[in-house]
Amino acid sequence: MAEWIKGAPPTDERGNFPVGVLLQVRDRGLILVGHINAVSGVCNDCTAEISPEDVESYRVVWQPETDPIL
Repeated sequence: MAEWIKGAPPTDERGNFPVGVLLQVRDRGLILVGHINAVSGVCNDCTAEISPEDVESYRVVWQPETDPIL
């Protein structure tokens, strides 16, 4: 597992955080970004409501080998 990096990870063109990243979010604690976030699905940790400015730090906990089949 990677070390903690200060600030927010880079987002994609739609503003989504990368899959497999653990975010330390101010006022929310730890949020794991999964595949459902990448396809803008409905979830209980919706990263669409998380501003990069609210992310204190992040770390990569896993990386998908291929894109998910949806």
